[in-house]
Amino acid sequence: MPAKDKVVDIEQIKNKLSKDGCGVIDDWEMKDLVEAAREEYYRSMQCCPIAPQKQQFHYSDLDNKPHRKLAIGSTNGIGDPYAQFLQTTYFSMNDPNYPNLGKVFAGLIKLRNRVLGIDEDFGNNPKRDGFWNACRIHHYPAGGGFMVGHRDTHFPALLEGSGHPFLQILVLFTSRGKEFTRGGGFVVTRDGNKTYYEDETSLGKVAYFDGSIIHGVDDVDNDKIVDFNSRQGRLAGFVGLYKVLD
Repeated sequence: MPAKDKVVDIEQIKNKLSKDGCGVIDDWEMKDLVEAAREEYYRSMQCCPIAPQKQQFHYSDLDNKPHRKLAIGSTNGIGDPYAQFLQTTYFSMNDPNYPNLGKVFAGLIKLRNRVLGIDEDFGNNPKRDGFWNACRIHHYPAGGGFMVGHRDTHFPALLEGSGHPFLQILVLFTSRGKEFTRGGGFVVTRDGNKTYYEDETSLGKVAYFDGSIIHGVDDVDNDKIVDFNSRQGRLAGFVGLYKVLD
């Protein structure tokens, strides 16, 4: 059985965010599900064609199927000037075709909300909350997937009083030294040290950091040829809060 919530010390996370700006949870309650969830992601790649990068979709569309797109260019989706090269697949947490992914995303949402001090299910009901949980996998392909080091500048206004408005929290679906060997996620801690937070045991761990400090993804296995349908590369799961626009 998964471990109880008590293995995750919320106050310790908050203290690490304030002191260092980042941290890693080694023993997360959802850890045992992550490998099965990763297999569901790989399966989704076979039935979800890559959509045009600028193609719009509504969160309700995800009830029918995941949305897979590239994120390549000199700016991100909201126009911030930092380069990136990856593919992103958005999922509905309630899609019965991907039950393990749904459980992992649900656990990550609960953990994020506890750190922020908001209702544990916030974002699960977009019409009620005004925000939706963008459950997604970032896949940095072998062959040079990357995101240049940057600081986040946007956050939902509702988080301003949380003490950690730039909180980024992610579950690691791969390990450096296994699914990829070079590059990977990094942060620059508050004392100025560049730190990689992935190693050979990263699968299932949760990384978290203050997005207002420099962070990014160094080139992943740039000695290989890019294949967007390959299982190789770096995978991380996110559950960002996106504002409902309709």
